[in-house]
Amino acid sequence: MFSRSAFEILTEVGVGYLDSLAGLIFFLLIGKWYQGKTYRALSFDRDYKSYFPLAVTTIKNAVESTLLAENLKPADTILVWNNELIPTDAILSKGTALIDYSFITGEADAITKKVGDKVYAGGRQTGGPIELTVLN
Repeated sequence: MFSRSAFEILTEVGVGYLDSLAGLIFFLLIGKWYQGKTYRALSFDRDYKSYFPLAVTTIKNAVESTLLAENLKPADTILVWNNELIPTDAILSKGTALIDYSFITGEADAITKKVGDKVYAGGRQTGGPIELTVLN
């Protein structure tokens, strides 16, 4: 469009289409700006911690309560139900765990853990409820 408009203006055979070219470029730039704004709003660039639970059930003096996962301290006892993600590294203190680490490792087979075994963050409990003692 620019070449044709320049030719028509220089040879005086027409008026050219530079106004249409300017409008086209304007709308293309508006579209690019809007696309970038939409992409930033829908961006899924998250770190791994955003997939972990926000709150966990803690047990203190045989009383269950809810606590933010970021406020967990070492030696806290947490209760993890069926199909819940384990929010932090811990030691199994009660129950038999059947942990699915496919979220972390991609391995589809669940691993059986007994009392005293170390359980890593990101695993999904696929059995009954278990109690864990937080490590760090």
